[in-house]
Amino acid sequence: MENKNHLTLVAQKTAFNNLLDNLLSDVENGERNPLDVFTVIDDVEKKLNTLKKKLKSKALDEASLHGEKKFDWKSYMIELRNGASRFDFNGIKEIEEVKNELKDRQEFFKSGYKSIENGSISKENIKSEIIDGVNRYFFKVDGTWYLSPLKTYSENTIIIKNK
Repeated sequence: MENKNHLTLVAQKTAFNNLLDNLLSDVENGERNPLDVFTVIDDVEKKLNTLKKKLKSKALDEASLHGEKKFDWKSYMIELRNGASRFDFNGIKEIEEVKNELKDRQEFFKSGYKSIENGSISKENIKSEIIDGVNRYFFKVDGTWYLSPLKTYSENTIIIKNK
């Protein structure tokens, strides 16, 4: 019975992968609207993530029955890893103070960058220098030069919500 179920899953996985390949091909060939495919794939991804979360503890239990941290399972290599330890520094006064100091300093440097960007700082209080092949700006406050931070942008995204 288990083999039949596994073979059915393998066939369905193959069919699903083929469907995904065909959808991409259809979009690339202009036969399907990318938003149609993207919204459906977003729904499927959410359902798959929910299913994976629900199955994770059962899969961990099943894998632990094999008595090894690493083992072959059908056409897969399964590896069990222990969770990493973490430290929680919340409530430690000294840590909170340092975090707040860091936030204040970051705001100072961000403000310097914005002053350069919007032209509110005089030209004599700005200089640039090539550092590691990148043109970097410095700003002067009270006679001291400070290197401004680099401004980067995250990737554009699209948010899908069901009505």
